[in-house]
Amino acid sequence: MILCSDPYGDYEPLFPDDDEVWAYTRTLATDDGTERLVVAPNFTGDEVAVTLPDRVVSDHSAYLVGNYGIDEATATRALAAGDLRLRPWEARVYRVVE
Repeated sequence: MILCSDPYGDYEPLFPDDDEVWAYTRTLATDDGTERLVVAPNFTGDEVAVTLPDRVVSDHSAYLVGNYGIDEATATRALAAGDLRLRPWEARVYRVVE
């Protein structure tokens, strides 16, 4: 699994001009395929809706961690649909394997 201390993987901001949601991917080619982390933090005190680019949306994802209690299946379905509703100051991390 890619960790923040791992120097490998390509960083790609998803919304470089958005001051509220600093979402990005970190992608690494492995022997088993391509592994991608999707990180979506909301840096506001308001709920925000985020529509993810098609290149990020995947049915082969798993919710890894977040700072709010959320059902794993619900969170995973949100990424598969490409629509995240992030609560105030909420952050989520997903793993996508291709």
